Amino acid sequence: MIKINLLPTEIKKQEIAEKQNAGFLIVCIVIFVILGIIIFVLYAYDKTLTFEITNKTENIITAKKSLETYHDLNNEVFFIKDRVAEFNNQKSTPGWAKMLSSMSNATPRTITLNSFDAVISQNPQIEIKGNATNYSDVVKFKENLNASKYFSDVTFQSSLKSITNEIETIDFSLKANIKGNNEQ
Repeated sequence: MIKINLLPTEIKKQEIAEKQNAGFLIVCIVIFVILGIIIFVLYAYDKTLTFEITNKTENIITAKKSLETYHDLNNEVFFIKDRVAEFNNQKSTPGWAKMLSSMSNATPRTITLNSFDAVISQNPQIEIKGNATNYSDVVKFKENLNASKYFSDVTFQSSLKSITNEIETIDFSLKANIKGNNEQ
C-alpha cells in the first residue's frame, strides 16, 4: 500500500513536529514517573534505615545498662569475697579481748606496757613495747607469753637500760606470732 500525503508542505512539517513533540513529551513523562518511583523507594528505604538505627541504638543503650549492672554486681561479688576472706582471717585469729586479757595475766607487776602493734596478714604478729625495773621480769614476761595459748615464738627485738632520778628502767620490745583459732 502506498501512502500519498497530499497536504501542503507547511502542514506536513507542522504534523511531523507535533509527532516529535508528542514523542518527546512521552519520554519526559516516562522519565518523571521512573524518577518518582526511585524517589519513593529511596524515601521508604530511608525511613526503614532510620527505624532500624533507632531500634539498634535503644538496644545498645539497654545492653550498656545491663553491662553496667553486671559490672556493679561483679564489684559486689569481689567486695563480698574480700569480706569473707577478712572474716575467715579474723575467725582464725583469737578474740582480741581474750588475747589482751591473757597478755595482762602474763605481765608481772613491775612491767608497764606502752604499746601494741598488731600486723594481721598471712602470719599475724604483735609487737609489744614496755618498760620494767629488771631484766628477770622481762624474761619472765616473755616466757609467760610463750606459754600462753594465744602467742608463740616470742622474741626480743630490743632492750635498753636507762637510769632516771636514780631509778633503773629497762625499755624493751618483744615480737610474737599470734596463734590461730584457739577457743575464742
